[in-house]
Formats: sequence, structure tokens, C-alpha cells
Amino acid sequence: MRFIIAACFMAALPTLAFAQTENTVEDWSWTVDHHEQSGQWISACDHRDDKGTKIERCYMSLVEVYAPRPQFGAAFVFVTPQTAGNLKFEFRFERGTLFKQDGFQIVRDQAPVWTYDTTLCPDLKCFIEGEEAGKLANMLSGPGALQISFKDRYRRDFDLVWQNAGFAEMLADFRKAVAERGL
Repeated sequence: MRFIIAACFMAALPTLAFAQTENTVEDWSWTVDHHEQSGQWISACDHRDDKGTKIERCYMSLVEVYAPRPQFGAAFVFVTPQTAGNLKFEFRFERGTLFKQDGFQIVRDQAPVWTYDTTLCPDLKCFIEGEEAGKLANMLSGPGALQISFKDRYRRDFDLVWQNAGFAEMLADFRKAVAERGL
């Protein structure tokens, strides 16, 4: 029973990220058919029927609720497949988020080894694709952590630390699941 509840929650996570503007009733009709987790990282696939056509998708995700209600706050990252085995990273943050200087970086041994320019995040959505996504995946596959430092819309300071541990394992699982489904 716990697995069923967890699977339903995991199926809903991608739609929760888009709930503010893009959520439709069809978003709740996805059925999870693959789910693995290592560390904070999740590899999942699901499907739904759209007028007799089976639609499938696979993604990796990390979702952190960093503040409970009534001043709720959450941050998301989704990794999806692109053509020729490439990846697309999509980071989403709450409205009103203000990143600190160098507030989006991968740190190893207390030193930054990768930093992202947050001015490239229109509407607090950061999209990393192509060669840059490959570099990011390589960095996340090694030791260290992705650190995101910001003030939220209530002007509270947050320093999220997303450990790289588990990313490489989930990336391998994700790529296998994508290949099995021909996505």
C-alpha cells in the first residue's frame, strides 16, 4: 500500500511543478510504471492513454519542499531526454526568489567547480540543454553537491544542498528506461 501511495505521489510531482500555470485534469491521469530512487534523486517513467494513443515519458527529478505552509516554498529539478541521447535540465523556483551571488553552483571539497549564471533563468525557470547539460550531468555524477542559495519571497535566507550521491546511478537507470521505451 505504501508503494502505491508513493507511486501516485511521484506521478503527480511533475505536474505539481507546473501547477501555478499549466495544470490540467489530464495531468492527473498518468500511471507510474517505473520508479527508482538513490539519495535525493528519482528516476521514473509513466504513461497515460490519450484517445486510444499511449503516451509515455521518463524523467529524473529532485523536489525539495524547503518551507512548510503557510509560507510554502519548494524547488524542483527535472531531467528529460532529448534527441541523440542528450539531456535537458529544468530547474524551477518559487515566484519572488532572489538568488545570492554565485548562488547556484556545484561544490567539491568546499570549493566551487561549476557555477550557473542565474540571469539565464527567465521567470525563475532555468533550462540547461545540449553541451551544457552534458557538462552538468558529468559534474553531478562525481562527488560533491549542488548548492542553491537565495532569499525567498518572504525574504528568508535558504541554502539548499542537493548531494550528488545517487545521481550517476539514477542517470544510468533513467537512460536504460528511456532506451527500453524508445523515447
